Amino acid sequence: MKYLKLYEDIDYEYQRELSRIMILCNKYNIDNYTINDDGSIDVNGSVTVYNKGLDKLIIKFGNVSDSFYCSQNRLTSLEGCPKYVGGVFSCMRNRLTSLEGCPEYVGEFFDCSDNEITSFKGSPDKIHYGFSCSNNKIRSFEGCPSINGRFECDGNPIYHIWKLFTDCDKIELFNDYDILQDNTIILDRLNDFLEEVGKEKVTEFSINQLKNNCRYNII
Repeated sequence: MKYLKLYEDIDYEYQRELSRIMILCNKYNIDNYTINDDGSIDVNGSVTVYNKGLDKLIIKFGNVSDSFYCSQNRLTSLEGCPKYVGGVFSCMRNRLTSLEGCPEYVGEFFDCSDNEITSFKGSPDKIHYGFSCSNNKIRSFEGCPSINGRFECDGNPIYHIWKLFTDCDKIELFNDYDILQDNTIILDRLNDFLEEVGKEKVTEFSINQLKNNCRYNII
């Protein structure tokens, strides 16, 4: 009888969790989903939990075949986000300070603009069809994903550095030069990089722009 009771308890908890997930999916109009053994859900289609006043994602997602929108909430973490998003992923206009927990794969555009994100750490290795991280607090290209399509980083300290070369294919090379060190720009290395990629070297005017707009030390 002891083992029978234990089995009944486990089964009850499992059924209660299934019921909770189904109620939440119904509440947020999530259809065509499959509940996985770990309690996450795979969705054949899109998920839109836009402007719902959420401070965290209330369902753990696995794969979403189309787009995933969790924009304009109060999220401070991307915990629970899907690992795979076949379409657009948007977490813009939240209270995020990190991309940790974001999808590992995004098939189309990735938008994390209008947050408080400080680095690219945690972002996917590759992003297809463009990436917007506008209006955050990113100060380095370290960890920046490989990007196909447009790259939008205006409203970040790195923006005025980006304007010097504006080529996603050159970001890895920029990092190899080790130009940015603890909020300091090594000017000789920056100019060597710019020369290699066929861009104009930094002038006194652009040095002042970097100092005034980005708050970097320049040596």
